[in-house]
Amino acid sequence: MSQTPDKPTAVLTYLDAPCDAFVILSREHGGFWKPARHGYTPDPNEAVIYTRAEAVDIVSNANRYSKKLEEIALPAEVVLSVFS
Repeated sequence: MSQTPDKPTAVLTYLDAPCDAFVILSREHGGFWKPARHGYTPDPNEAVIYTRAEAVDIVSNANRYSKKLEEIALPAEVVLSVFS
């Protein structure tokens, strides 16, 4: 019986952050998710801010079949403070 390698769980660490505002970074597409889940932008100031529940749903579904972590939820406050 073969074992399936565990998926990366780093996303859970970020989603444990004490906040309820997240941006989604797509490593696969090289940018942050834009509003209405339509496209990507390299500018985090153009990214949509999701609640924790939305971020969990998005990241869980987006990474469901991936062998590596492609979509990452990051605390919006941290990301926006770095890029402001």
